[in-house]
Amino acid sequence: VQDCINSPQEPLPFNQMSGMNEYHGALRQLYYDGVEGWVTPVEIFQPWYGQAIANWILSMQPRASDTVIVEMGAGNGTLALTILDYLRDLHPDIYMKTYYITVDVSKRLSGVQTERLVSHEARCIQILSSVADMHKHIDTPPSNLTPIVIGLEVLDNLTHDKITHNPKTEEVFQTHVIKDSKHGFAEILRPISDPLTVRAATLFMNTNANGG
Repeated sequence: VQDCINSPQEPLPFNQMSGMNEYHGALRQLYYDGVEGWVTPVEIFQPWYGQAIANWILSMQPRASDTVIVEMGAGNGTLALTILDYLRDLHPDIYMKTYYITVDVSKRLSGVQTERLVSHEARCIQILSSVADMHKHIDTPPSNLTPIVIGLEVLDNLTHDKITHNPKTEEVFQTHVIKDSKHGFAEILRPISDPLTVRAATLFMNTNANGG
């Protein structure tokens, strides 16, 4: 899959769709019309998706405070554009106190973001970097500045562990994938020694067991 995110030329006409079948047909066509890539909720439900997030940001932001929004993996820049357009048009006072930083490991997508956000170039910058290294490019914000971090399509794609908790023995295991001569690949469980992971898994499992 290329570093490409398909985007509709115009917002999908949800109010004209008769039901889920028509919606799925429009979504399927969106994949077929684009080049090799994928489609994200920000693109499918634009501009409403981004505007909803903008309203959430407004609810989190003290009116007297400047705000810096850091979006990890900003894709086509659609979310950034929607949020900044919304703030500029409906909350110009907040817009003038808002700074937007996009972080992307893709050189191509970072370039797309720069082009699409040119109308807001005084309020935003693009950083070409992996999420793991973005701290090298972004200084710690001053105490009077409200930071907002967005990672809509990033966290689920990061390297992660699959862990299992045994409530009887309180043991926590990590899943490893090994080659299996019969099935090709197989999962095995190995004990985890990292105390933070063990603690987090235990708290999570106990909370679920107690109905929390």
